[in-house]
Amino acid sequence: CFRDSCFETGIVSALLTLLLSENLELLLHVSRAIGRICCNSNLQQDRLLRLGAVPRLVSVLLQNCENEALLSSCLLALCNLAGMDEEDGSIFVWEKKGHSDEDMHVFHGTSQHSFGFVSTVTVIRLNQWSQGQYS
Repeated sequence: CFRDSCFETGIVSALLTLLLSENLELLLHVSRAIGRICCNSNLQQDRLLRLGAVPRLVSVLLQNCENEALLSSCLLALCNLAGMDEEDGSIFVWEKKGHSDEDMHVFHGTSQHSFGFVSTVTVIRLNQWSQGQYS
């Protein structure tokens, strides 16, 4: 399976290292790849969680909230890591709803259709328990 080979060849480890980059275009492609690798796969989700994907994605997300494409890509990857399995994040429009303190951030995502209806609302609430620990 393609996803298994991503881990066996070290691609996933390299992707997680690339999340430390400051290059926004690179971060966008890396977060998209991570979201696709773990979509609809409990095994890949578990592997990425154990390798520390969440704190790195959250760090990229919180440092780049003004970049809509990167915000969407990171939130989609986090949704997929959580088992929500959103294959096509392009239909989501994300909005940061603020935070009550430094340790909690809330994002709302709506799935909008060309005819104007909103069919899905997804709320992501990131709570930081300690350095690098999020729920």
